[in-house]
Amino acid sequence: MILKRKGYKELPYTKENVLKYKSPENLLKHSKVGNDIKGIMFIKGEDLIGYCAWKGDYIVSLEVTKEYRGQGYGKELLSRALDSGCRYLSVRKDNIPAINLYTSSGFYRSRMIGPNINEMKYGKDNSNV
Repeated sequence: MILKRKGYKELPYTKENVLKYKSPENLLKHSKVGNDIKGIMFIKGEDLIGYCAWKGDYIVSLEVTKEYRGQGYGKELLSRALDSGCRYLSVRKDNIPAINLYTSSGFYRSRMIGPNINEMKYGKDNSNV
């Protein structure tokens, strides 16, 4: 696992942990918490690297701090969500780096759910069969 080698730790995405690491400057400023939202957070020291939160089989948020992007953390967070049974997510159609991450991990665009939002589904795209 990339985190153990680099000295990072992982924490469950809980209300207590979100409140502990949340600040007006970091990714958690817009995060949602609740008994039905699960997930994981990657932390180094007191700094948030990234997190992924899901509700049932739907990823509601996956974010990595700018200075840690492109180093495999997003892929690792996504992998953890998939291992937990997640199969759906939504992404802005102009968020090309995120779309590339999701498609390289086995997601495909299943439908538009808003003027600028794609819903993506994990697995094989059978729409052209």
